[in-house]
Amino acid sequence: MRLLRDAPIQWKLTLIIMLTCGVAVVLGVAALALRYVAAEQENLTRHMAILTRMVATNATSALAFGDQEWARRALAALEAEPEVCAADVFDAEGKVFASFRTRCARQGDMALDPASPGDARPTGLLLLADSLRVVQPIVLDEERIGTIVLVAGLEQLRAGLLVDAVGLLCIVVVAGLVAFFFASRLQKLVSEPIRCLAATMKHVSAVRDYAHRVAGTGTDEVGQLIDGFNEMLDQIRLRDEQLQQLAHHDALTQLVNRRRFETRLLETLARAKRQGSAGAVMFVDLDHFKAVNDTCGHAVGDQLLRAASERIRQCVRESDLVARLGGDEFAVLLDGLSSPSIAAKIATKIAGNLVASLAEPFNVAGRQLQISSSIGVSCYPEHGVDADELVRNADLAMYRIKEAGRNGFQMYFPEMATADGDPLVPPPADSPLTEDAAPVAD
Repeated sequence: MRLLRDAPIQWKLTLIIMLTCGVAVVLGVAALALRYVAAEQENLTRHMAILTRMVATNATSALAFGDQEWARRALAALEAEPEVCAADVFDAEGKVFASFRTRCARQGDMALDPASPGDARPTGLLLLADSLRVVQPIVLDEERIGTIVLVAGLEQLRAGLLVDAVGLLCIVVVAGLVAFFFASRLQKLVSEPIRCLAATMKHVSAVRDYAHRVAGTGTDEVGQLIDGFNEMLDQIRLRDEQLQQLAHHDALTQLVNRRRFETRLLETLARAKRQGSAGAVMFVDLDHFKAVNDTCGHAVGDQLLRAASERIRQCVRESDLVARLGGDEFAVLLDGLSSPSIAAKIATKIAGNLVASLAEPFNVAGRQLQISSSIGVSCYPEHGVDADELVRNADLAMYRIKEAGRNGFQMYFPEMATADGDPLVPPPADSPLTEDAAPVAD
């Protein structure tokens, strides 16, 4: 049973169809065979009864006149009947008057008893008996003058039935093969969609490809199962996308969050090391946002953050990544720059655009709000070769510009890290931001 339980469904369905067809065929064949055997048995019995009456009629005059030779001639006519093994004519006293034996007669057929009842109307199957005995009285003028006993062998009946049984068995085998052929095809109507469903389930479970679908149509139970499974995958994919969105994006601004920014930064640096390219990291902090949030309320503050994030997106390239790190802090990742000088040049241009754009008044909830921004910039590989170093240096540059009066941007330079307590260390003469590093006046 365990082997059957673990077998593929196509084999189970084929086995069920074959067993059903097999039981039906066996029962049908058994009924037909019994009917056929009974008919053949009835034919043999009727034929032997007719022969016995014919011989009895022919032997009547021989018994009446005591002519044994004539009685033997009457019995000799039975030699033309291959079923007859033995026959005896008895007189009125039960003595043998004439006898007939064939080569196939057995020892039990040599002594026939006229007093024993015959089998002219046997009950049951003769196939289980050794022979068929038919006893017929010989009557003259309503007086019994003798008896004839005829014994028929059943070998020919059995031989004929065996030939017919072999032929019937061949028909059953051919019918079984045809049934197996159609069963193996018909079971695919059920097993193939289920097999595809199981394969899709394994694929989705292994690679979490919720866009994969089970091919199949129909309004039956299997079709409804496939439609339900596909609908479930749609719901799982939608929920997974929502979870991914929540896990990697800021719910307020729809920008990527700090976690996703850090992951992308590591990926960008690894690719830049392989390709020998450059990049830049910007930290953007909104000046005076806390005052707006405290005086106008959090709802207005949230709208201001959304508006500011949209301006930041408009100032960067499509290939750049903008993230909200938390509160009023944002970050920009510049990727795919060919050289450090190009990275510094593009970062300078974008930082200047950001400062100018964020300094423009915002119309939020019917109010005109004024803020500014402080931006720190660090470039790869000039200002750091790993993520932590770049982030730390950009953050340091941002705080330096805040200390200098806000509303501007500052490119990191190495001397900045050693300037403890100095509100603003001027950049070296060869810095690309010698002129632009000064804060923009409020």
